[in-house]
Amino acid sequence: MPSSCVNSVNFDFEKLSLETLRNHLNSAFQPQAVDLKLNHLMFLSTGILMTYLTAITFLLKPSPVSCYVSSLGFHLSVTVLYTALLLKTHRVYRIFNSGKRGKIGLKWIGPSSQLLFTFLLITLQVIT
Repeated sequence: MPSSCVNSVNFDFEKLSLETLRNHLNSAFQPQAVDLKLNHLMFLSTGILMTYLTAITFLLKPSPVSCYVSSLGFHLSVTVLYTALLLKTHRVYRIFNSGKRGKIGLKWIGPSSQLLFTFLLITLQVIT
């Protein structure tokens, strides 16, 4: 058998095995580690906007109301930022950790459940 014929058969076998592997990997469930709803919650709409608005309240003349609003606004804005960051980090950890163990179905990593946990942690912080 000529060497060009052997190389051709070898190349076809490699191509077929790589195509099979790619199709298998693409058909498996792969959760995304990035969630745009939590990015929006953390950066654009509430966390940083509240921080900027709280900075304005520190410039007001001191009174019991302005001190209370400054304190509440500062603590609430930091809580919103760090709660969303904590939940995003936990989600990425769970996704990558489940990949090591071979689990496919993960519970409580969807966008709606992540937002629910974010609001629950913020509510818990406000109450305490």
